[in-house]
Order: sequence, then structure tokens, then C-alpha cells
Amino acid sequence: MTRGNGERVPFLIVGGGLNAGWDNLVLRGQLRRRDGTAFYLKDGRPVAALFVNRSQDVDPTRALIQGRRRVDEETRARLADPASDLRSLAAQHPTRATGEGR
Repeated sequence: MTRGNGERVPFLIVGGGLNAGWDNLVLRGQLRRRDGTAFYLKDGRPVAALFVNRSQDVDPTRALIQGRRRVDEETRARLADPASDLRSLAAQHPTRATGEGR
């Protein structure tokens, strides 16, 4: 990736969602190596994410955040596994109307 002046940028950082507070963090990949996604959870639901050179994670993560569903331990493990397909995970957690208990 390059800046407007042609200077090479060593990595890309993108944020998604509204991180107004979180109580759990799930890391996917290796952020120290500039390749990973941090999922911020509040009450078991994804509320925001930070992407470092993982643009392929943006759309499925957006769907997970908009779905507002709680994720169980198995789903958290899949979020953390870079080999796990986030698109199929997002498809299992479709967007629903807001409301408690979902």
C-alpha cells in the first residue's frame, strides 16, 4: 500500500464498529507481526474490531457485529483461528433485529 505521495506504507490498520466499551478481546492472527484482527466483545457480542493487514476480515466481521448475537466458546475459538472461514461463521450468525436475549 502506498500513500498519496508514493511513499510505501508498511501496514494498513482499519477499525470497524463502535467500541464504546468491551469486556473480552479475541485475537486472530499475530498483531505483532502486523497481520491480525482484534475482536472486541461486550456481553458476549462482537461490538467492534481492529484489522491490521486483514482486509478480507472486514465484511464478515461487519456482518457479525450487525448480527448482535452472542458468541459461544466454540465460536470464539473460530474467531481466533486464522484458518477458520469468517464468511461461513458470519452466515451462521445472520443479522437480526436488536433485542435482548439474542
